[in-house]
Amino acid sequence: VGNVEDATIVYTQSPVGAFTNGETITGSVSGVTAVYSSESSENAVAYRPDSTGGSSLTIGVYQDGRRHLLRGCRGNVVMRGAVGDVVGLEFEFTGAIQSTTDVALLSGISFPSSIPPQFLGVGLALDTFSPVFETLEMDMSNDLAPRRDANDSTGVISTKITARSPRGTLDPEAMLVGAGNAQDFYNKLYAGTQYDASFIVGSTSGNKFLCHMPKLQYGNVSAGDRNAILTDNIDLRLSETGADDDIVIACI
Repeated sequence: VGNVEDATIVYTQSPVGAFTNGETITGSVSGVTAVYSSESSENAVAYRPDSTGGSSLTIGVYQDGRRHLLRGCRGNVVMRGAVGDVVGLEFEFTGAIQSTTDVALLSGISFPSSIPPQFLGVGLALDTFSPVFETLEMDMSNDLAPRRDANDSTGVISTKITARSPRGTLDPEAMLVGAGNAQDFYNKLYAGTQYDASFIVGSTSGNKFLCHMPKLQYGNVSAGDRNAILTDNIDLRLSETGADDDIVIACI
């Protein structure tokens, strides 16, 4: 990027070959240097809604020597973040019962050793505004419908996601509504203003994630109380730009 008479010009050139991690790249004319760095593809995975319905799951529930096996499962997920806590993803699935049998508990299970990051320093931004808040919740709000079939011995062959209306909640400290304030929650609600919103949880590569909502909108605002501090409890609505991106979670 170069500045010429207050105009910004972006120069691009496709490299020939591949850079090596840690290699210094030097401009042949300007002498400006940059250090190339790479990241394992395992540390860069993005999750987004799938309007095609996505693949179903077969899920086994093990309880003291018994296993309930379900097939054709699809469901919903709710993400909850509270200051100082680990962000939780709560999944709820429904499907068709396959069998209930006596099966020993699973063995040889290994668990990750990484310590999940806390919901701190997340940098939540509504465009350029950063609210003072304690909790944030995002709910995919998937509509689930059983696929009934008289030819199936259980009467149901799977569960289908028929629609979604992603939403959430946020509890920022209340602000005055006068002109010139950083954020007027009520009049932004009345105007139907949409925000490009994002936040990042964690700071270590491979153990952090970014959440992006390109069209976040206030659905309702009501007064709340947090330790005698007035809050504006906001219902959020999430819309897509047209490419299944109403909410995207990128593990980075």
